Amino acid sequence: MNIELLSLNIQGVKTRQGLQGMADVNHVHSEKNDPQHWIASGRCYERLALQAAAFDLRTAFTNQPVEVSRLRPQFAQYLGIGNRRPDLVIRIGHAPLGPKSLRRRTAEVVVSGRSVPAVDHRAVAAAANPSAA
Repeated sequence: MNIELLSLNIQGVKTRQGLQGMADVNHVHSEKNDPQHWIASGRCYERLALQAAAFDLRTAFTNQPVEVSRLRPQFAQYLGIGNRRPDLVIRIGHAPLGPKSLRRRTAEVVVSGRSVPAVDHRAVAAAANPSAA
C-alpha cells in the first residue's frame, strides 16, 4: 500500500473549506481491486492514523474522489498511479479533539463460553462492492 501527498483542486465548497488550514491531504491506493488489498489499505490507513495521533494530529476522510467507482480510473490517472486503485483520501493536520464514542461495558458485549460464528469475508466484500463481482 502507498500513502502519498496530494494537491487537489476540490470543487465542493464544504470540502475546500475543510482543507484550508490542514497540513496535508494524502491518499492510500492498492495494487489490485480485491478484498485482500482493500483490507491491506484499511490497515495502512490504521497505521497512518495511529502515527498521526502520536504526533497530536487528526485525520479525516475526504473520499468524494473515490466514492464513484467509474471515476476511480480518472482519479488514478490524475494521481499518476497507473492501474492501481485509489482507496482513501485523507486530511491530516491540527484540529480540536472530537467527541468520544459511546462505549458499552465489556460485560455487555463479551459472552463467555460461547463461540462466535465465523465471518464470510468474501460475502461481506461482495455485498460492499457489487460492481467488483
